[in-house]
Amino acid sequence: MRIHLALLLSAVLLQCAAAITRTSSTPTTGTVVDVINQQGCTILAKWLDAAGLTATLQDPKGTFTVFAPTNTAFHNLPPSVVKELLNNTTMLHNFLLHHVAPKVYLYSDMADDELIQTLTDHADKNVRINKYANGLATVDGEPLRQQDFVGSNGVVHLITDVLHPIETDIVQAAVGTADLSKLVALLKKYDLVDALSGAGPFTVFAPSNAAFEAARPMDGSLSAADMKAVLLYHVVPGTFFSAAAYDTPLQLKTLQGATVEVALDEETGMMALNGATAHPANTTATNLAQSNGVVHVINAVLQPPLGPSSTSSESSQSSQPASSAPASSAPASSAPASSAPASSAPASSAPASTSSKTASSAPASTLPASTHAASSTKTASTNAASGLATPAAAFAAVLAALAVAM
Repeated sequence: MRIHLALLLSAVLLQCAAAITRTSSTPTTGTVVDVINQQGCTILAKWLDAAGLTATLQDPKGTFTVFAPTNTAFHNLPPSVVKELLNNTTMLHNFLLHHVAPKVYLYSDMADDELIQTLTDHADKNVRINKYANGLATVDGEPLRQQDFVGSNGVVHLITDVLHPIETDIVQAAVGTADLSKLVALLKKYDLVDALSGAGPFTVFAPSNAAFEAARPMDGSLSAADMKAVLLYHVVPGTFFSAAAYDTPLQLKTLQGATVEVALDEETGMMALNGATAHPANTTATNLAQSNGVVHVINAVLQPPLGPSSTSSESSQSSQPASSAPASSAPASSAPASSAPASSAPASSAPASTSSKTASSAPASTLPASTHAASSTKTASTNAASGLATPAAAFAAVLAALAVAM
């Protein structure tokens, strides 16, 4: 199976800007179903009724957490997906229950990289919570728009996109994606498959086949130890969706030991890596959520500092002294590397020179909805151009699994 990670649901920058976590200031009354209606999530309410779940979520003895997609989130679904869901009650039932947890989780109860089990009958019951130092939070990479609308039998959090079960881990997704075949071959060659198939979580910046072609003859010119170091430089412990870098360029410590700088371009929703160095890279697909982390596809192979054993390559990617490759233009003391979860990662003051525009610090409320939609469309187009699944194809395998889960 190719990476199916619902590219439609990518948490692009401007959606993140609109999703700065806010505490509910609007009084709510009644059950979580009443709260859903009070917050304007009328499509979710209608779909819950169609799936026969309204009575379940009105149970006065219930203790529910509902991650409620806004009406816009449902409008963004491909028409073919909407039709298939509404024509299959079992599928719709499982799809909606993937947004409901059988326990009350206030925002303060949730931790970064926490897995919360939902009520779906699908094999993958978990959603991943991430809370970042810039004040943003995500659920499986989807921005948490507002939180803590408390009802009599639970709590409702608003999210900007729908959620779906995630069926693959990082390695399985890469194996099923033709444009990542060279990365997969190298992971196998240097015995990294088992490591990246583990619980993690990991953030993987995955070079495309074209990126490795441009970097030739790297594999043949470096020692095995140095080549493995290059691969590990593309892996960061923890889960960092693009929301983590909004208005806060990051210095992330990789499994190789050196840091990679990540900045977000507000116009494209894409990320620039090591933009101030001689060997930058940019993402071509972002926020590809996996069961053990997230994958971002990049257009160049990143260059870590290597030891004296590494040999010189004729390709341009190794013409620069290796020790200077990932250096940031910011003083090290101003942005120390961190392997900790995003909530503790300090912001870097170094701008990414490859970003077409510096991330805006304007309040989220000043960004028009039309801009969000345009940015989302642009990101989906970029992801499709990378050879990844289209939105409709992305849902196909998930919907089939949901249909037989009960």
